[in-house]
Amino acid sequence: MLIDICKAFIKVSEAYNSVYYDIADLNPRDLTILDNADCALLLKKTEHMLDDLRKECKKRRELCEKVACLRYIEGGDYEPIRGELSVCTPSVKHESSIPHPDKDPSEFARLMEWLGVPEESRPLVRVSWKGFSEELTNRAAKGLPLPEGIDPNKTFPVYSLIARAKEGPQNLATKVSEFISTTEVEDVKRFN
Repeated sequence: MLIDICKAFIKVSEAYNSVYYDIADLNPRDLTILDNADCALLLKKTEHMLDDLRKECKKRRELCEKVACLRYIEGGDYEPIRGELSVCTPSVKHESSIPHPDKDPSEFARLMEWLGVPEESRPLVRVSWKGFSEELTNRAAKGLPLPEGIDPNKTFPVYSLIARAKEGPQNLATKVSEFISTTEVEDVKRFN
């Protein structure tokens, strides 16, 4: 499975290097109105395909990170994870749904009171998701209770990896290619 992702990475790297400049070199002023219309359609379709690919990559990456973090916690070895291609440090953040002033006014009022927001200013205030997540993470690390108005049943951990390539990003494609070659040779030897 890792080999398949390595091969996909190489394909995308090659396509990116080729296609990026083809698109960047496009000068609509040099095209007819009909060619511009066709280019616009093709670029829109390309954009949708790349966005779908990005979403799928993100979904799979987040799942890999979550599984790696959970296995890391189960293993109890708190050194960085050293893969063939990467060095990763697991990270856990805590998130919660924030009470909405219209849907859950009493819990929202408790949260605003905990934050020290006067009642007359509450309609002007929206809690920052990122800032609130950081506050929950810091409170969890210190063993402090949840803020008032936050339902513990609506609080959850979010696992991720802080990752870097062992060889640096400019050499990652080369390292991946070497890894594929070495692994495929080992697989052939194993099956012979």
